[in-house]
Amino acid sequence: MLEIRNLSQYYGEFCALKDISFDLGENEILGIIGQNGAGKTTLINSITGLGGRPSGTVRLDGTDILGKRPDTIARLGVARTFQNLRIFRGMTVREHLLVAQNRKLSPGRKLLPNFRNTEDAGVDALLEFFDILRFRDDDAEGLSYGDRRRVEMARALAGSPKLLILDEPGAGMNEQESEVLASQIREIRERFHTAIILIEHDMSIIRACCERIIVLDHGQKIAEGSFEQIAADREVQRAYLGEEDA
Repeated sequence: MLEIRNLSQYYGEFCALKDISFDLGENEILGIIGQNGAGKTTLINSITGLGGRPSGTVRLDGTDILGKRPDTIARLGVARTFQNLRIFRGMTVREHLLVAQNRKLSPGRKLLPNFRNTEDAGVDALLEFFDILRFRDDDAEGLSYGDRRRVEMARALAGSPKLLILDEPGAGMNEQESEVLASQIREIRERFHTAIILIEHDMSIIRACCERIIVLDHGQKIAEGSFEQIAADREVQRAYLGEEDA
């Protein structure tokens, strides 16, 4: 469903990504891990049209999307959340989801009358799925950090994407919340029939969700496989799992 070949990203002489290649199948959950600065967010920014001028090939269902505008890529079926929360100012939780359902519109108060009364098919079901239905008419900015994370995920799904990219959705969550999140991510795949790319530092979430994992280090792919396979990789152990050479 997603085909990436030799994806590279340079900022001047600095190489943020170098020759990244992988495929993603329909309904697959792919994990991407690495230390801060490994190139994880640069990778998904390159896929979603939000960063620099990457080279290589990115195809979604056979359509080349590399270098297209972010809104064009969104209309083709790619949705994402952000490592740093992107909540629209002065908008209710419900209105966040309506923006995603009306992707031809840009968010903003002056445009709200254009879609405020739009039929919100599926909005309440999504809010209930993420346990935030009680906040439906509340200003999203006033919610707790964890609930704002859930608003972002619900907003991403409101556009019925083929591919959902989650950038550290477990950030700031406690152990119990992380367990719930992992269960929700698996259910998202089953209920909404979407492929998922999951970037996450919490290895318990990665292990619970991902059939396959890619490990990045300084912009390069150093390992790919199941959780057990990457956990047994000595380079991964040294760089990411804290083990030292015997």
